[in-house]
Amino acid sequence: MHFNENEYCIEMSARELCLLVARTHDLDSHISLGMNIESKNFDRYLKTLPDYDRAQESSRLLCELHNTSQIGTNYYTVNAIADRAYRVSGDMGLVDRFVEERGAFGGIVPSGYDIAMLKTSAYFFACRYTLSRVDTRIVFCNRDAHTTRIVEDSFSIDELRRDYIELLQRADLFGRMMLDRQNVILPRARKVPFPYTEVRDGQEKMIKTIYRGILKERNVFVQAPTGIGKTVSALY
Repeated sequence: MHFNENEYCIEMSARELCLLVARTHDLDSHISLGMNIESKNFDRYLKTLPDYDRAQESSRLLCELHNTSQIGTNYYTVNAIADRAYRVSGDMGLVDRFVEERGAFGGIVPSGYDIAMLKTSAYFFACRYTLSRVDTRIVFCNRDAHTTRIVEDSFSIDELRRDYIELLQRADLFGRMMLDRQNVILPRARKVPFPYTEVRDGQEKMIKTIYRGILKERNVFVQAPTGIGKTVSALY
């Protein structure tokens, strides 16, 4: 998640959005469980799906999609990639999400994250091609067991829009926190002087290391003797 000053919007990927919401909220599962299908050849299995021949020419693998929506005073531009998407008829579409599994199947149920990713891609696809309804499938492919499991459902554009806006509303708190940090907290923090007359060599190295760790969203472990100034270096 970052702020694009030129476009004046918060940009993120669908993966970032869905992971963020999944970590902080319970994502409801609105897709009913599908049926088990045995298939030793995944490509051959795909050709047995309804409307495959008719839709083959218009099929899009790894279809790149994006959407810009407003929540409150903030604009969000989200980029998504559909594993497979195509128009079945004039105002109908189909979007797939492939999930590879290993080992024996044990009653797989799609995670809230997978469902949110699928429905986000389906909504973006519906917006791009002005579709009124999109069929969705999560395809669990187990190459070890040579099995494929399909979880499928169908959603109207209004249902997809409602769920997507709800995702953005849940993430908006973090968007506002990011903007406050960038526009208010950091400008004020830059004006705060170091509380001592000079910065020791070890302190300066620690300050820069922690700052790089924050930018890369990584943990930093510091070991140093008592009294060297670890606390003030970490805070500064």
